[in-house]
Amino acid sequence: MMELGTFYHRYMSAVMHTVVVGQPSRAVERLVKASAETLSLIQQNVKPGRAAHEVACEAKNALRDVDEEAYSTGMFGYSVGRTLVVAPA
Repeated sequence: MMELGTFYHRYMSAVMHTVVVGQPSRAVERLVKASAETLSLIQQNVKPGRAAHEVACEAKNALRDVDEEAYSTGMFGYSVGRTLVVAPA
């Protein structure tokens, strides 16, 4: 796993990538696909005025097919610098 992070005008972003050396198994390819689709879904649905809980519920539903194979904390975002509590979906 590789984790990168940066700050810009007090905004913080952490990016983590998992790297596979060689040909990934079908199971890994399936998890990568589910992860990419869920990230895309989150990016499309995060909008001003939209409740974070609604977006988290949609993301959790998108991961339903790989629930038994993948671990998820149930958290799809968090604040940095201010207190904000978003309940897991």
